[in-house]
Amino acid sequence: MLFGWFGRYRCGWLGLCLMYPVWADAAPPSSRPVLLVPAATLPSKSPDPVRIQQRNMAIQRLVLQVSQLLGIHVQDFALDPNHPWLLAHALLALGPDARLADNRLVLDVLVSQNLQHKQVGKLSLLGFPKGPKSQYVEAHPHLFLQMITQLNVPLDRKFPFQGQSITLRDIFNSALYQFPHQAEGAALAHLSWLLIAMRRHTPENLWHWHNAQEQQVNLFRTMWRLFLYLDKQTLFLRTLHTQGAKEIPKTKLRNQFIYKEIYGGFYLMRAALAWLDHPLLRKSKKLQRFTEAQIELMFYRLRGESVLYQRLFEVSKQNLGQRFLILMQQIRFTSHWLKTVVEAYHRKQIPLTPSNKRDIRQALQLLCISVLILDRLGFFQKERLLRMKDLNPQSRRYVIDLIADAAHARHALILLQTAPALFLD
Repeated sequence: MLFGWFGRYRCGWLGLCLMYPVWADAAPPSSRPVLLVPAATLPSKSPDPVRIQQRNMAIQRLVLQVSQLLGIHVQDFALDPNHPWLLAHALLALGPDARLADNRLVLDVLVSQNLQHKQVGKLSLLGFPKGPKSQYVEAHPHLFLQMITQLNVPLDRKFPFQGQSITLRDIFNSALYQFPHQAEGAALAHLSWLLIAMRRHTPENLWHWHNAQEQQVNLFRTMWRLFLYLDKQTLFLRTLHTQGAKEIPKTKLRNQFIYKEIYGGFYLMRAALAWLDHPLLRKSKKLQRFTEAQIELMFYRLRGESVLYQRLFEVSKQNLGQRFLILMQQIRFTSHWLKTVVEAYHRKQIPLTPSNKRDIRQALQLLCISVLILDRLGFFQKERLLRMKDLNPQSRRYVIDLIADAAHARHALILLQTAPALFLD
């Protein structure tokens, strides 16, 4: 399954480099070797143990190759101490030991240069500002905290800040004090990053506390509202699934329900699935059925999205800019989808059925193909990215998104290697 679709379309997709050199804007492809594995040389699906082992080795080589390629591109462009948004994504892709050209730790620079004091009620709290729209510092609340905790940075890790020393725990506790008394609708989705970080470090018996406004926070009530909100936002997917729709339509629905949420709602789903695994909540049979339903919809969504992307790519032969956007969207979607799957797998929420494994390989395939095509077309070349940044605000946004998506893609591939049972037989 992983290479069948690639073998079917690789000539048409990779042929863009020859058929449409103008799209590459005379930018040479990456000087670093990209060794595509021809589909015809890969072992076909067979119960033969030798063939299965050969296929597994081919998949592992592909994952390693694309991961290394993405790491190079992130290092080339994201290690900018003056651009905290890119710097945070470089940290996610390269790990907590990543360093800038001057040998400073990315983690220290990100925290020390961008953290601020914020007066909330009677308390002076720590946090990262959102920043101007032209160059966000932290576009989504508590995203940096979530990224740092996901890299297993201990809470007692110290950072120099305004002539003093603060810890990650200080930042984490400040976030708890900023937790809203109550949240409804989209405000629940904006809590996703904090809720993911909290699931890692909040004591399992902590369900109530007072925030900086001296209001009592009821975490249990907030989580139930979050589950209900997610159920509401995925209702139309369940309807399409029940109707047997093979493709998720590109209609006004693309700006409604789960699709209006940031990153397609994957952070919302990751937060919900993480807390559904809480010892108290996982005992609920109702929530257990809800978990199973959300996992089923997630796999259905992958299949429906894949059909849509394939159709849109085929009909956009005369619109090469549209093809570029489709490839970017495939990287973004599959990266976040795979990260959600890996986390759910480690919580034993993913049944490893043959169908699910085929779908996971399909997501991996879409991610790798999209990265390799964009690399072959020269879109990751630093000179070209710098040139695009100088064109207009929209082009600058594409550059930032491309590098950030590359970082998420590499992080997804790194996480996948912690769960080889998901994509290897």
